[in-house]
Amino acid sequence: MGDLPDTAFPTSGSDGDHAPVEDTTRSVAVIMLEEVAKAPDPREPHAWVPPRGLTTGAAVLASALLVTLLLVTRRDAPQPPETRRGTTAGPVLAAAADAAGRAPALAPGQIRHVTVHETIVDVVTDPTGNQNLEPDHTVSEQWIPADLHADWHWRFYQDSAGSRLLVSDLHGPCGSFYPEAHTDPCEESGTWQLPGPSFVASLPQDPAAMLARLRADAAVQENDRDQGAWEYAAAALESSILPPPTAAVVYRGLAGLPGLVVVRGPSRAASMIVERIAEDTRFRITIDTRTGALLGHQRWQTTAVDGIPAGTLINETRVSTEVLTRQLPAPS
Repeated sequence: MGDLPDTAFPTSGSDGDHAPVEDTTRSVAVIMLEEVAKAPDPREPHAWVPPRGLTTGAAVLASALLVTLLLVTRRDAPQPPETRRGTTAGPVLAAAADAAGRAPALAPGQIRHVTVHETIVDVVTDPTGNQNLEPDHTVSEQWIPADLHADWHWRFYQDSAGSRLLVSDLHGPCGSFYPEAHTDPCEESGTWQLPGPSFVASLPQDPAAMLARLRADAAVQENDRDQGAWEYAAAALESSILPPPTAAVVYRGLAGLPGLVVVRGPSRAASMIVERIAEDTRFRITIDTRTGALLGHQRWQTTAVDGIPAGTLINETRVSTEVLTRQLPAPS
């Protein structure tokens, strides 16, 4: 299957006056585009215009020499094995696990502030009956305390035309923003998408057992349990809630999942893009192998479904994090 276009949705708005301790705000698509800007591959078509005055025969010879030179250059230029397209993702996931395991846990009193920009494409029918693809931009902010049993804060915005509309502004202990009546919010089970303290405590610390847990949970709602496991793990890592040792185990567990490949090697060794292709979906994540942070994901529709053409980028996130030492913001 050929490459899908590396394009991203435009986003608007800013993250306010927060200054990340470590800048992880770069768009996944920007990283991808940077990876493309490499020496041309002589196996792919490229237009080459001979210098003025060069004869046809000389032009042919020069072109052949150019292709030979490029082939030799690409063959001789050393590259890490994991940076070549189609390479299995084991080394990348191992590096991410090592980095995640070394990441410092939050100290008492510290708060992790996580901002997620997300775009989802919807099919919208206009008054004339025509169907159009329209992107929906949102921003979520979450303030997660070092003690997961303490009070969390979550804000959700619609992001449109350069401005944000606050939709929800919620507080809750243990990340439980909609607690059930007469229950302890810290005992709620949680999910891979929002792993509260009870959920985190239930996760195994063995990579094989972690992968088995991911597959078992995915099998409840997903037809392809391996693809579900891949996306569930990405959601948990993207939340930035998992403690460093647990995040490391998730990465090591994913190394046992078939079908994960490196899409492109980075221009900088820090950012790695890993994907898995299912029956109708191509799902990619970008990992900062220096820190083990998941910088975001992209999902493409690989077959035409419900008015969405094949090859459409239907979902994208980009994630930034910072560590704060001040209190949670007051409710709006």
